[in-house]
Amino acid sequence: MNEKEYYNLIKPYEDAMQMLLSRLDTLNHTLYESSATHPVPIHNIQSRIKSKKSIEDKLIKKEKKPSMTNAKNFLMDIAGARVICYFVNDIYNLIEILKSQTDLIVMKERDYIAGPKPNG
Repeated sequence: MNEKEYYNLIKPYEDAMQMLLSRLDTLNHTLYESSATHPVPIHNIQSRIKSKKSIEDKLIKKEKKPSMTNAKNFLMDIAGARVICYFVNDIYNLIEILKSQTDLIVMKERDYIAGPKPNG
């Protein structure tokens, strides 16, 4: 995959990430109606787009040719966001609100609170 193909590949992921980050920011400020008893639920949001090298390495690991088509077809983590909330209850509330959004589709969900990864 050359540089131009990589940038063509990640552009829709960057756009989707910006839309999601804007949605999360809006939810953060409206979730509890800015009540004095309930401050904003989100402490921090981290996001990333996988690098060209990381995409190619992961495709090779999956025994696929590093191409734009294979990246779209076989990788589910080209873009990623991590939302850190102050309280566990806020996490579950935010998840339910996001899942109720008609223009978002949950592709895969893992609950690392109920089932932590072995590495902690």
